Amino acid sequence: MTVDGPGGRRWRREFDGRPMSPGGRPLDYRGSDGWGYRILSKSLAAGGFGAGAGLLVGAVRGQPALRLGLSVGTNFLIAASCFGAAQEISRELRAAEPENLIDAAVGGFASGALLGHFHGGRARTLPMGILFAVVGTGLQLGAAEYKEYRIRHFLNTLPSEPLIADANVEVPVVKEEETTEESSWKLPDWFPIQMLSAEQAAKRAAEQEKKRQKTVENLQIGELPLKQQKS
Repeated sequence: MTVDGPGGRRWRREFDGRPMSPGGRPLDYRGSDGWGYRILSKSLAAGGFGAGAGLLVGAVRGQPALRLGLSVGTNFLIAASCFGAAQEISRELRAAEPENLIDAAVGGFASGALLGHFHGGRARTLPMGILFAVVGTGLQLGAAEYKEYRIRHFLNTLPSEPLIADANVEVPVVKEEETTEESSWKLPDWFPIQMLSAEQAAKRAAEQEKKRQKTVENLQIGELPLKQQKS
């Protein structure tokens, strides 16, 4: 939907159900959240990888491994910091979602061209920009695929049955099987305390109830048990 803006300009107010500003920017945009963490995580990961690679190459070639690891790690850290900052600037200008591939390509080309111009002059501006764009986009795509793989793997580990049962679906009640006297574990016969099964407990309760009723009947007709008469 378009409405008249200041100066007779017409601008889109909504895009896919989201309110838009006069400049065409979503008013509820939250892609800026966590931009510092994204840059820092990329920089530290690249610096650690570069330091490890430098140490390994130095050890294989017999060169000072610590010095080479520190140098390569620092270069990787600077390159990743420039790439992450350029990517975040592109994302902010486009109001796109974080980790977008277009922003990765734009950020890679901008950071590569800048670093190439500083280190090699104009001759290395375009090749370094293309190289950073390809490598940055490839790494971003690989990270997205790995994240999706982890999500799929986590979903596969969940039980197939739904965690929340539907109210309209009757869930059958599983009754616990009664353990028989033969399969249940028994205490020795000489043990003063014995464990009774459900059937034995019901049978004993029935016998006690029968004895109680017999005693009540005897009391009603004036007869007492033999033990009480002796007392």
